[in-house]
Formats: sequence, C-alpha cells, structure tokens
Amino acid sequence: MKIDKGGIVFKLGKPLYGAESLAAGALALGARAQVYVDEAKSAFSVEIVPAGKPSPEELLALGGEFLNETLNHEYRQRVVRENAPLTQAVFAPLFAKGFPAVPADPLEELEPQVKADRAKDVEELLAQARGMK
Repeated sequence: MKIDKGGIVFKLGKPLYGAESLAAGALALGARAQVYVDEAKSAFSVEIVPAGKPSPEELLALGGEFLNETLNHEYRQRVVRENAPLTQAVFAPLFAKGFPAVPADPLEELEPQVKADRAKDVEELLAQARGMK
C-alpha cells in the first residue's frame, strides 16, 4: 500500500479476493472516500481517493479499514460456502414442515378499519424500501 497523489494505491491478488469483497470494502468507507478498481488477469488494482485532505496516517487508516472489511467479507463468504451442506441438512427439515399460519389479530377482526390502515402503512413502507435500492 502506498500513498500516491493524495490517495492510496495497491494491488490485490484474485485468488484471495473477489469483486464482491472489494465492493463490501468500498461500502465500509462510505462517503469518506471513493474507491476505483481496475481488473487485470491475475489481480485488482485499487485506488482509494479520500474526501477532503486527510493526513498520511488517516490515509493509511482508510486503506486498512478497506482491506479489513474486504478480507472479512471474503472470509464470511467462504465460511458460508463451506458450511452449506450442514446448513442445508439442519434447515431442510424445518422448511419441509412449513410454517404455521399467523393467528388473526383480534383487533383487526373487531375493527376492519385497523386492518385497512395497517395494510396501507405496510404498503407505504414497502414502497419506501424499494426506493432505497
């Protein structure tokens, strides 16, 4: 990792890191920096350009945070893949049984307007969540 023109530049090998992990690292930095990635045959070239004028120590801290989150994401994904057979063996019987129906809310049964208001609120929240993509 080296400081270059007010940003940080380094290379990451493809066998260890994937594009999804690099995206997770970039998300961890948020608005504090922009992350540019160039993909070559065997490695990724990464440039982190911070917002503002941080000190060299703060630049290195941004790079460290990026690398930490990238490696953690890659590790979590590998753990999930390696444990997939166990996870499937545990959860498959549960999903095969299905889930019991949710009992009706007595308040909604007594007052139909409550059910209509809740449905409207849920639809507004879902529309808001879809807009966050």
